[in-house]
Amino acid sequence: MYPQRRNRPLVRVNQACVSNLPEDCNAVNIGTWNVRTLKEDGKVKLLLNEMLRLRIDILGISETHWNVDTPESWEENGYVIITSSRRDKVHRQGVAIIIKKEIAICLTDYNIISERIMSIEINTKTGPLTIFQIYAPDSSYDDAEIDMFYNNLQDEINKLPRKNTFMIIGDFNAIVGKHSYVNWPETAGRYSIGTRNIRGERLLQFCAINNLKIVNTLYKHKFRHLVTWISPDCKTRNQIDYILVQKKI
Repeated sequence: MYPQRRNRPLVRVNQACVSNLPEDCNAVNIGTWNVRTLKEDGKVKLLLNEMLRLRIDILGISETHWNVDTPESWEENGYVIITSSRRDKVHRQGVAIIIKKEIAICLTDYNIISERIMSIEINTKTGPLTIFQIYAPDSSYDDAEIDMFYNNLQDEINKLPRKNTFMIIGDFNAIVGKHSYVNWPETAGRYSIGTRNIRGERLLQFCAINNLKIVNTLYKHKFRHLVTWISPDCKTRNQIDYILVQKKI
């Protein structure tokens, strides 16, 4: 759909990723967001407005709740939307990646894997970059579902050409906890919240196997900016959405 590869961007997730690069490098800002649903009228427009306001160039989305009736990709208001949805009529799960049109000209491929995993590949100044957007099973699913999710994700990572750098963004429904840096110093930073749970332990193991660092635990922020999930009664706040980046970046 977008085979052209010109004006290649340099991808920026946070300051650490570009600390050794010239100040004048063009950069792409990447984020991830669990929106809980996009099937209601007007939701996509509001989301695109937020991307514009926050200057986000590539945004991974969890829980779109789109299904088989939703197109695989389309353009809207200067953005390209690529979806990976359920293949039935049920409005659950679903992931998507939204790309600013100026960046989409660097898109070389995308891969629709399941309602929980998808990826895109863009051509950057430092070589091909694959971005996975995921939505992991929540606590209502048993361990077998979690195993299947991580096995499927690992299979896709193993298929990548060695020249590709990759990152994984999305809702992992896991809490790595504020003390994980003690036992996992190469994987987690000091700035997380909550108490590590079993799913968080599984995520840390997955990161260690794949040489990944949890970027949004590396830098100090106000508590409200570390929170990525709030319970319906507003009494519980956790950090369960993460950006995982290879340490070699």
